[in-house]
Amino acid sequence: MSAAKANKKQRSGRRRQQARESLSVFDGVLALPEEELRRLVWQITARESVEPFVRQMIRLVDSLQAGRTRPLAHMLKQSVEPQDTRLLAAIADEVRSGSMVVARNTALWAAGCAYQNSLDYFLDLLSYLSRFRPERKGQPPPSSPRVCASP
Repeated sequence: MSAAKANKKQRSGRRRQQARESLSVFDGVLALPEEELRRLVWQITARESVEPFVRQMIRLVDSLQAGRTRPLAHMLKQSVEPQDTRLLAAIADEVRSGSMVVARNTALWAAGCAYQNSLDYFLDLLSYLSRFRPERKGQPPPSSPRVCASP
């Protein structure tokens, strides 16, 4: 095999690998690596419930979208747990550097990640998937998802 063909084959393999690795919508535009964010969100929501965290992050997203940074400073000042402090400090660093979009994306990604760890997400997913199941003759479609039912 010639050197040109070997280089071309190597480049195409690299493109396929990059395509597999970058499945996230926010790829490269977050304040922290995704795995670290996922770990922080998991630790935060394990300590408190998902709803208050998601609510807090959505308020932060709205504030950052409007260009207001005072709520972020207030949240950072009140944070006691190291996971909260690490997440909010990363967002605040992006705001200080002028990257409001990255800061907002990080807060939005954290809220989405927390929601995906909730039972509500699972029940919504089951409800959505039930729309695509064929109806059985003589049985009405289920009004709510059955968590423990067999297919």
